[in-house]
Amino acid sequence: MKTFNLIPLMAFVFLMGACGEKREPEAPEAVAESPQEFQDPNDAMSSWHNAWNSRDPKQIQGLAASDAVLVLNGREVPADSLAGFYQEAGSVMKDLELRSLKKGSTDHLAYDTGLFTHSYTTDTTKYRGSYTFVWERTDEDNEWKVKAMNISDTRNYQE
Repeated sequence: MKTFNLIPLMAFVFLMGACGEKREPEAPEAVAESPQEFQDPNDAMSSWHNAWNSRDPKQIQGLAASDAVLVLNGREVPADSLAGFYQEAGSVMKDLELRSLKKGSTDHLAYDTGLFTHSYTTDTTKYRGSYTFVWERTDEDNEWKVKAMNISDTRNYQE
């Protein structure tokens, strides 16, 4: 007898479920992720090399951080003299060749160290030496800027 009492209840539950509004399960709200675009550190290294060969001091200075450090032939170049260095050396340097011996990068730092040769438009001497450049990727625009330069040349090298 108790089974007969449950039949109307079961029928009622079945009808309520069948007549109810069919709802699609809500999709979780999608969070739009835009991939962060990063400049390749190797592109930054090439741009630095090309800027020096362009003899355009403004282009060179634009690739360096505002707080960059330069050690030239074992001596610190004061920060307020860097613009003058870019202007003086950058406007007359020609045929810069870099031979990278070791380079690498992480998400925020990159380095390149090796040997260089170049000459100046004002004389025929071929100069050579060694370099180490350190780049840092800026958070604002994700561009690499030269933060540290260590350049040593061998004086009056003649080929």
